[in-house]
Amino acid sequence: MAALAVLAIVAGMAGCGDAEPAAELGRGTRLLLITMTDSAFSPDKFEVRVGESVTFRFVNTGLVRHEAVIGDLTYQDAHAQMMEDFSTAPVAGPPGQSRRAMRHPGMNDPNAVVVEPGQSAELTFSFARAGQIFIGCHETGHWDAGMQASITINP
Repeated sequence: MAALAVLAIVAGMAGCGDAEPAAELGRGTRLLLITMTDSAFSPDKFEVRVGESVTFRFVNTGLVRHEAVIGDLTYQDAHAQMMEDFSTAPVAGPPGQSRRAMRHPGMNDPNAVVVEPGQSAELTFSFARAGQIFIGCHETGHWDAGMQASITINP
């Protein structure tokens, strides 16, 4: 039940914060390539301008699934809590199915992509306000191990 409440908060936040999904705008005016390893995003710092539409292409060169969640620290915290709630919930599925193989609620987050090893995915954003937001991976232990990047939004 807690996971559903957090998911509702995350879904409600999708249009809030310093970044807004720009899927309806199509490909951004600039493409930024980000490599995902098993402990980091590379590069891990980006600068954009208010009003700019950017497509982030995430390429997972690591050995495990990663996600890229874009949002401010409040958004990152809410997504992390949702992932924690999911990781401690009982596994519903065939006997012996691992949680790692299951889809988690964050996979439907419009501010996130999930990228399996050897795969890539894109997110396009239009930045509404100056400030700083983050890209984070909230698979178990990844954020705490430093799998995060910053986006500075200049006027």
